[in-house]
This record gives sequence, C-alpha cells and structure tokens, in this order.
Amino acid sequence: MTPQEEIIWKRLYRNGSICSNDLEKILKITNVHASRLIKSFLEKNSDKVFKKGRFLILFPQEKVPNSISEASLINQITFSYNNPITTGLFDSEIPIVESSVFYHKKLDKFLITIIKAIKKSKPLEVIYVSLTYRNSIDEKEKPRIIFPISFKFFDGFWYLIAVDKKDESEKIKMFSLNRFYHIEISDEKFKPKNINDKQKIRFLLTLNSAFTTEQKNIIINELDLKKYDNTQYYIDVFEYEKFSFQRKYLSNEKPSLNSNSIYPFFTSYQEQDIKNSWI
Repeated sequence: MTPQEEIIWKRLYRNGSICSNDLEKILKITNVHASRLIKSFLEKNSDKVFKKGRFLILFPQEKVPNSISEASLINQITFSYNNPITTGLFDSEIPIVESSVFYHKKLDKFLITIIKAIKKSKPLEVIYVSLTYRNSIDEKEKPRIIFPISFKFFDGFWYLIAVDKKDESEKIKMFSLNRFYHIEISDEKFKPKNINDKQKIRFLLTLNSAFTTEQKNIIINELDLKKYDNTQYYIDVFEYEKFSFQRKYLSNEKPSLNSNSIYPFFTSYQEQDIKNSWI
C-alpha cells in the first residue's frame, strides 16, 4: 500500500467518503493530480469502494487495514498527532467513535469514557488539575461536573471542549487532556440549556516594532493574522480558546535574564466580540 492509498483509506473509513478536493487539501497537490490518484485507487479497489457523484464511498461492512482502524485513531489522538496525513481527518472532524480498544494506559481509558459521554449526552465527573487551583501547597483539587462537547486540537495539544457546571454562565471551556486525574460518567442531571461552541472573539494586535520585517512575516504567517489597518492585525479565535491564546501570545511574562528574545509579541491588543460567528 502506498502512502497516498493509506490516506485515502483513512479518509474513507473515518469520514465515510473522499473526493479529490479532500486529497488536494491533505496532500497539498493539484486537483488534477488528486483526481488521478482517486481514479487509480478506484480501479485497484473496485470490490471495496464505489463511486457516487464525485465521491468514493466504502462498501458497508468492508474490512480495512489495522492501521486505519478506530484503535489506531485513538492511539494517534493519545500521542497528539493531528495531521490529516496521519489521521485522514481535518481539525473540525475529530470523530466521536465507539471503540472496543483495550489499552492499559490511563489516557486511553479517559478518551473512551469521554467519547461515550459525548455520544450519550451524559455529564462527566472529573478531577482536573488546573494551573491555578491551589491556595496552598496542601490543597487538593475537588471533583467537578462537566458536560463534554467535543475534542479540539489547539497549539500542538489535545483539549476537551466542555461546560463546567460550577460556572453559572455556562461558558464553554477548554480542558487539557493530560491534566485529567480522574474521569467517569456521572448520573447527575446536568445539560447546558444553550451550547454555542461556534462563538468567536476578535483580537486587534500591534506587533512589537523591535521585530525585523522577516520576523514579523513569520509571526503573521504562523498565526494566520489578517491586516486590519496600517498598524494593526487581527485574529479570530473561539471564545473557549481565549485563555490559552492570551497566555501564550499576550502575556507580559518576561523571558529569562539570559534570553535575547524579543517580548512581548504584541505591544498592545484590543478584544472585540463577534456576533453570529459560525464556521
């Protein structure tokens, strides 16, 4: 199996179908090249897949290679792999799948429990070690009830998007998967009334003038900043990403005394609400 064929398999099995546009985005090739790869794949696997319109679709109950299975996908999420070439899925398509995987590592069990809770619309009782929870060195984190919504890959790490019951505003938050100490499905009756996980906020940003033009361009491309006016750029982030974004890019924390780094990235910023922002 070629690497391109494996990607097509992953996309077929995990998303249900594939077209040349998908392959074009994943492999960053021309649509013509992508169409040829899909045509070749169909010719080789006409007993396993069929064409419907511009999509290839997997025959029901068709077996797939072990490297494409749900077990493999759970494992990839565990180790924070989030490249469509590896998973066959884009960020917005992180799956909610039933899994019969029997791993012994804690995080794998947590993932399976979270997935079940999402599918059944059940709350979770968790112990989550936050960065700021301690008032004293001996204080222990207490269990909390959260309502899980989906997984999110952000800034190189996997997070759980959920609503915390103790927050009366029912604001959606991001919980880092590697800081859960305990997770189990709860029998408590808790389901947020209005879940809007598409709401975004906009940051207007002024880059530090100490950066060279080349350095500014790297930051602009890295964060995919958009031009706002002659001095400012903007970026739209989901409301639940706000804390993580601010902590990484808008913090006034100084680098070490021996560091030659320029800080902060942005010398000023403004925050704006975006109404009815949907992806």
